[in-house]
Amino acid sequence: MACGHTVAAGTAAAEPYDWPGTIDVCMRAEISHVLSQVYKSTAPQNRTVRWLHPKGTPEHTKALVKFAAYLAERKRVGVVKLNRSGRAARTLYLIPPSSATCATLGVEKEAGGKCMIALVCYAPDK
Repeated sequence: MACGHTVAAGTAAAEPYDWPGTIDVCMRAEISHVLSQVYKSTAPQNRTVRWLHPKGTPEHTKALVKFAAYLAERKRVGVVKLNRSGRAARTLYLIPPSSATCATLGVEKEAGGKCMIALVCYAPDK
């Protein structure tokens, strides 16, 4: 999935940093777990929220919308491990937008429905 990135909210610096041009989503997690456990237990300085917009052809847009609908129907998020370039381990959660999800994450829902929410969580410093 090729995406352009627009900042929506969050305090972690420099995301997207060294993301691949195509995001390969190999894992899933329950939305409720990500919002109630992962998001709330990750310190604000170790997480950020972004809007992902399709970049490229109309086929990219259709694929993103279809994938978001698939995830929403199953109450899941896509999970991607981002551990490139020797940076701190971080996880990208691709979340289908809804009014409830946006309220939990403290972002305004974007009109048009042709985007997804990206939550990036850094592993805490030891």
